[in-house]
Amino acid sequence: MTNKTFFQNQYVKKPGITSFYTKENIDDLIKSAKDVNYFVEKFVKIQHPTKGAVNFKLYPYQKELIKTFDSYKYVIALTGRQLGKCVSAETIINYNDKKVKIGDLIFKYLNFKEKVIFFLEKILLNLIIIRQKFN
Repeated sequence: MTNKTFFQNQYVKKPGITSFYTKENIDDLIKSAKDVNYFVEKFVKIQHPTKGAVNFKLYPYQKELIKTFDSYKYVIALTGRQLGKCVSAETIINYNDKKVKIGDLIFKYLNFKEKVIFFLEKILLNLIIIRQKFN
């Protein structure tokens, strides 16, 4: 059997590998397309210091924020810091007297697995934008 993974990472397949979807996979795709909160709680993992990778369990305010971001084109949120929300990777910030995308700055310091997760986040954000355009 040939290795179908990309750089020995079990979560990333090599280019050109054909995927087959079960009924459960298709149901998950449909649910994820309809409800971003479902996608986050089912597929997004966070790193726990003692338990390792665990599913992301959203708090009610996080669900409400995500629903609002998904429902409206422009959102201003008056919130505290470090509440489990983040800015887009495309957000421009000043760093060492230069304007840089926060995602580019963070990307330099990530390991391979973290870069894959970061890439998937960008895909998810683009899917949300595409979905909003067609609704």
